Amino acid sequence: MKILQISLALFATLFFATGAFAADNAMNPNISFLGNFIASHDNSPLNPNQNKTVFGLSELEITADSYLNPYSKASVIVSMHYDNQNNLAAEIEEANISIFKGLPISGLNLKLGKFFVDFGRINTVHSHALPFITAPRSLSQFIPAGDGNYSDSGVEASYLFPSFFGGASTLSGNVLTGEPFHDANDTSLGHYAYAARLNNSYMLSDSMPLEVGFSWMQGVSNVADDNVNNILEADFKVKKTFSNAANLVVQGEYFYNLGNYVDTINLTPLGVADVRGDGRYGFYAFANMTFLTRWNAGAIYEQYQRQGDNSMTDYSYKAFAGFSLLEETTVFRVSAEHFVPQNEQASNIVMFQLVFAMGPHKAHIF
Repeated sequence: MKILQISLALFATLFFATGAFAADNAMNPNISFLGNFIASHDNSPLNPNQNKTVFGLSELEITADSYLNPYSKASVIVSMHYDNQNNLAAEIEEANISIFKGLPISGLNLKLGKFFVDFGRINTVHSHALPFITAPRSLSQFIPAGDGNYSDSGVEASYLFPSFFGGASTLSGNVLTGEPFHDANDTSLGHYAYAARLNNSYMLSDSMPLEVGFSWMQGVSNVADDNVNNILEADFKVKKTFSNAANLVVQGEYFYNLGNYVDTINLTPLGVADVRGDGRYGFYAFANMTFLTRWNAGAIYEQYQRQGDNSMTDYSYKAFAGFSLLEETTVFRVSAEHFVPQNEQASNIVMFQLVFAMGPHKAHIF
């Protein structure tokens, strides 16, 4: 059944993406295939593959997008990967329409369907476009971003307006199903999630833009106990351009959860789970230098209070580097991380990545 569902999903994607109903080739969408090959070596005692090198195709991403008319654009992204039971699975990461002109309010944009939610600095960025191989752990500790991105179905409205000091600002708001927040065995409807973001852009100099953003998200993590998570976020990104071949990016995010969680570890005297205030924080910061056009290198540090037990603080630091072969259709990356979970043995993780792309959507150097 799984193979049949995957085959049908792929067939539908390719059938519509190749413009089977289009009368003119100009109506055909842009189609791309992007492969993500990863090899990793982890010495953590909690890893079932401790001290073994594990490698394989981590993901195959199929992307199709096209302008529907001068006022709107549609996008479909299907991800094929292996789940925790090593079964091949197909997932629709994004399937949406963006309307950016022709609305009654000038400057208002709408997005409807399934999409990466506009929360924080990197949630809307696909992992292959980051300078490092895997997204920071702190992101998935605060929002349901199992693979580094929180994707949900709903509607997003955004508005661009001039800001103070000659800058520009974008304000966005989302109403979402909230299903990724819920327990895996919960299928109830009506417990929506909400998100809002304010992003401000300034020019510190002709060669140094600065972006500062603030986000808020609310979702129900446990429907039975109506546990609501309120996540606050602040971020920045500054980029210094030295030449056409060299630039430096410094970026960071800070998260804080004001919600509740169900403590299933420290049970009450009656042996039942207790609802506790979360009140935990997390952050990451990195610097990435691009040089000689096709090379990049940098380092990232992150720290967060553990989900479900905010008395525990985990941290890690990682060095990474990348190289684009001739141009952006083939990108190689390596990373070395030292991860220290509190009261547990630290682990060292070495990773190698090859990202290859066919079509107009490239495996970008960050």
